[in-house]
Amino acid sequence: MFGMTDPQQVVSQFRRYAEEGRLEIAEVMSGELSERLSKNKDRSAEEQRWLVEALRDHTSILHQRGKNKTAFGSWKLLNKERKNLLKVAKSNNLENAIVEINSKIPSDFLLGGNICTSLKKLGGAKSNYSKAIKSCPGFIEAARAKVDAYLAIKGNLKKASSATNQFIRIIENSGPINKSGNQFVFVADNQAPVDANFIVQRMQAWSIDSNGLNKTNATKLKTLVEGYQSQMTAIESGLQAANAKLAAAVEKLNPTMDYHSYSRN
Repeated sequence: MFGMTDPQQVVSQFRRYAEEGRLEIAEVMSGELSERLSKNKDRSAEEQRWLVEALRDHTSILHQRGKNKTAFGSWKLLNKERKNLLKVAKSNNLENAIVEINSKIPSDFLLGGNICTSLKKLGGAKSNYSKAIKSCPGFIEAARAKVDAYLAIKGNLKKASSATNQFIRIIENSGPINKSGNQFVFVADNQAPVDANFIVQRMQAWSIDSNGLNKTNATKLKTLVEGYQSQMTAIESGLQAANAKLAAAVEKLNPTMDYHSYSRN
């Protein structure tokens, strides 16, 4: 179906559908490509790469469509096949490929945590968010999601002190707020810029008394929020640099590797 002789073309096509909001057909296409490549036990290294890419997109699309039980199974297969791809890269001493594969691990764990949160599995969510942070120290989005998981699953933050402390350490170490275009962002090493307004809004929500966060953390969050709001005002008025850190951080993202060089191995 859908002319699946060229995996790269199929991946490009269903990603375009997903961007257009046509998630149903994107789900079908990514699922069929994943299944076809998975059944081929003699697949090349390049085909293994496209299997991992297809599984990653398929898992994300399933999660977006609320099919979280199926998404969790797809996510487990993604982890298995990514490990297999890493073995291929290591056996061929392909350093750039190893870097590329490892660079996707944090976001894969973040996706797993998000799926577990949707399934109301706090233990699994915390574990995956922690692994995301371990594989990418300073991972703002994973630290944020870990705190929000308590609210989504437990309805309060009474037992979220450890997660909140971790978030506070990470956000403080991320440096000052930057501005990219019309958006305020946090720019931390080895990760995409993060919407600063969204993060500040979440910090404000966590510090509300009714959410049950301990007073020390709540007070710290309120102080940080005031500081970040002041930074935004200073950037708007020209008193603070808008993007001193942004360009350098973006340059570190998305290493690339030509898998054609070892697809025959």
